[in-house]
Amino acid sequence: MDESGFYQLPGEVKTYAPKGETADLEEWQKRDHLSVMGSLTLRGKGYVLAQPEPLTGLPTVTFLEHLVRYA
Repeated sequence: MDESGFYQLPGEVKTYAPKGETADLEEWQKRDHLSVMGSLTLRGKGYVLAQPEPLTGLPTVTFLEHLVRYA
């Protein structure tokens, strides 16, 4: 089992500006993210929980209870 977070920001941005001038980007970048928790069972089944909110205690406990019940 493991947990990770992914930000929806581009890794690289290319833009154009006249030669010798610095490009000025006026686009607002969102800091939206996706929290993901996943697990593989000994039987080879995979389970994933993905949500836009941070993974706190309650979603983690619910995910673990689901694994105990169905894995």
